Amino acid sequence: MKKLVPTCHYCKINMEPGIELNRNRPRWLEGEPEFDWADRPKVSGRKMDWIVEYRCPECGLIEKFANERLPGAPQPLIETVQDE
Repeated sequence: MKKLVPTCHYCKINMEPGIELNRNRPRWLEGEPEFDWADRPKVSGRKMDWIVEYRCPECGLIEKFANERLPGAPQPLIETVQDE
């Protein structure tokens, strides 16, 4: 199976996947922000994706993507690698 791996804009090398450590794993929610009376985001009927982060091992640049397949990412910044 092929996996898409982003390439660092500065160093031109493959970035490493990871996640931000916090209590609640961040997610992307489609559309304009809307909040209920308790100031919580309204999520009903809206698409949500996990946020995946990639870090350059050379310069430390971090990029975030709304899911692991990186849909719509600019092609020059993506390299396709074969899973081992």
